[in-house]
Amino acid sequence: MKTPPHFVIDLLQKQPNIFTKRRVCRVETPSGESWCLKKFGPRESSLLWVLGAYCHLQEKGFEHLPALVYLENQRPYFYYQGDFFYLTRWLAGRPADFLRLDDVKTAGNLLARFHLASAGYTPPAEASERIAWGKLPMRLKSRWEEIKKFAALAQNRAANDSLARELSIFLPSAVREGEKVLENLKDSPYCKLVAEAQEWKGVCHQDFAAQNLLWHQGQLVVLDLDNCQADIPVRDVYRFLRRLFIEQPWEPAVAREALQAYASQRNLKPEEIEVLKLLLRFPHDLWRISFDWFREPTSRNREIQTKRLQRFAASRQGLETFLAQLP
Repeated sequence: MKTPPHFVIDLLQKQPNIFTKRRVCRVETPSGESWCLKKFGPRESSLLWVLGAYCHLQEKGFEHLPALVYLENQRPYFYYQGDFFYLTRWLAGRPADFLRLDDVKTAGNLLARFHLASAGYTPPAEASERIAWGKLPMRLKSRWEEIKKFAALAQNRAANDSLARELSIFLPSAVREGEKVLENLKDSPYCKLVAEAQEWKGVCHQDFAAQNLLWHQGQLVVLDLDNCQADIPVRDVYRFLRRLFIEQPWEPAVAREALQAYASQRNLKPEEIEVLKLLLRFPHDLWRISFDWFREPTSRNREIQTKRLQRFAASRQGLETFLAQLP
């Protein structure tokens, strides 16, 4: 059949707003099984890239993924009212907690194994490209240009906006730091790492965060590959390190343990460490806080953004200590 089982359609018809806040929901089958229904979006070719990566990882022996649920047409996905959806088994368990050091170390180890297993991925012929190779300089420059605009906005609004006033203290130095990172990136081994990644043909998860990791039957499982793409592995490592400290200031010892756990499975070369340092020095956090405050009306929660800015300020010394400890 080209459509999913009737009970899935029934759910979508009875609860048309079920994906308003989250793009995932639990479905109970008539036989008592639990499935995870995931709304992907309108692009089938992009979904095929993701599902191809999913199957490649499983074929390479990476067992830390929920099993896909295949329909009678031998596909794990279907189309319904303008969007594509796919199904996996629903797994019960405890979400990872990055305030627990054991979870941090296990996650770092697992990310490295994810990268190793993803090597040699060839997407299906009908899949669209999800390629980030070589795009980092352009992306950072775009954000740096925005940071400059945010610095001017913060200065102009400082008199009547307390958060803008606080941002105006930090953004001028962020402009200088961002410019320095962009200059150093030109002379870095980034292009060499891109060439190596093109030969490696692996997959980066892009969102290796606590909410996408689940303890199930004694092992950590990776969830939500929807953002995965081809990139240099160290960008995944960088994102993972940043996500460790979303709810707490930077702690050098924790970051060091995470990096050592990753390196116990996949060694990080000096060229990767050099690019990692540049990524960590770029003022992403200030860009995000400023973007949310000045450009996203739905994110204009003064208390939340103020706490994020306070956490950023409290993290600066810890991050500098960690960077100084890297080889």
